[in-house]
Amino acid sequence: MRSVIPELEKNGFHVIDHTVLGWVPTTANISKLSELITVAQPQDFVVVDLLGNVTHRYEQGDGTLAMPFKNDGKYHYEGEIKVCTLSNLKSIIESVVPALSRCRCHLGFTPPLPRHLHDGCCTSVEHCTNIGSEKHAENMLASLNAIRTACGTNLENLGIKDFTVPDMLKLSMPACAGISEYAQALKTHMKKEGVHYTAAGYSFLASGLSRHLHTLTPTGSGKIAVPSLNVAGSKKNRKQSFYWRGFVSPVGAERPFNHRAAYLQSHSKTGPPRGAGGGKWRGSTSCPAGPPMNLSYKNVHGRTPYMPRGGRGGK
Repeated sequence: MRSVIPELEKNGFHVIDHTVLGWVPTTANISKLSELITVAQPQDFVVVDLLGNVTHRYEQGDGTLAMPFKNDGKYHYEGEIKVCTLSNLKSIIESVVPALSRCRCHLGFTPPLPRHLHDGCCTSVEHCTNIGSEKHAENMLASLNAIRTACGTNLENLGIKDFTVPDMLKLSMPACAGISEYAQALKTHMKKEGVHYTAAGYSFLASGLSRHLHTLTPTGSGKIAVPSLNVAGSKKNRKQSFYWRGFVSPVGAERPFNHRAAYLQSHSKTGPPRGAGGGKWRGSTSCPAGPPMNLSYKNVHGRTPYMPRGGRGGK
C-alpha cells in the first residue's frame, strides 16, 4: 500500500505511514499492529492491508494448498496458483481481531488485490501452470470477490463494529462492467512480474480509496455513516429488492418459501409480451482506464489514514 500514499496525499489526506514490507500475521507483527492502532484518534481513519501476502497459494500434488516459497528474491508458486480457502481466511482474521478491536476510529480493511492474473511468477513452465488457461483471470477475480465478501462477514461475526471492506477494483475502475472487463483492464495496470502495479495502476487505486474515504461522513453521534455502495460492511436492516432486466421483483433477493405463491404474485398482472423490453443495452464493451470523473478532492473531514501494514514492494 505504500505506493498509493503519494496519491492519497494529492487527494487531500495527511498520511502517517506504518507500512512494513512483507508483512504477515506473526505474533510479533500482530502485537506491533495492536500498538499502532491504539495510537489512532477517533477522528482518524485506519487503513490496513493484512491479507496481501497470505492469500495467494499454489496447489500441491495431493490437492492441499501451500504458501509460495522464496528463491532468487522472488516468491514462486510450484503448480496452479489459487487463493486460500474461506476456512484459512477465517483463521487469519481471527488471529488479527484482537489488534483490530483496539481501533477507536473507522477501520478500512482492504481486501487482497489480484496477483498473477496474466503473468506467472517466473519463466518456469511448472510454476503458475494455470495462467493463460481459459478464464483463469476471471476465475481468480471471482475467488477474490468471495474473499472480500467473507472478510466483511468474519469481521462482523467477530465483533468489529466500525469498519468497511471497500471493493477496490470497483472503486478504482468504475467504468468497467463485469469481471471480464476488470481482468482486461488489469492486464494494462499490472507489471509483467504479476504482483505489483504500474504508476497509473497505483494512481487509480489511490483515487478509488480516496473516493471511498470521502464517502465516510460523521453523524451527529460521532459515528461514521457508511454508504452501502461499493463497500462490504455491517448488514443493513432493510427490505431487499432484486433488480432484473428493468423491473423490481416483489419476491425479493432470496428464494421464496412458497414458490407457487411467489410465482402468482409476480405473474398476476398483465403487461407487455415476453421479451418486449426491460434490459439496458450497453453501447460499448470497452473499459476506459481510470475513473471518468474529476478526481480533485478536498479533505473536508480532516481525517488521517493510518497505514499500519505493508506488503511486498510496498503493497
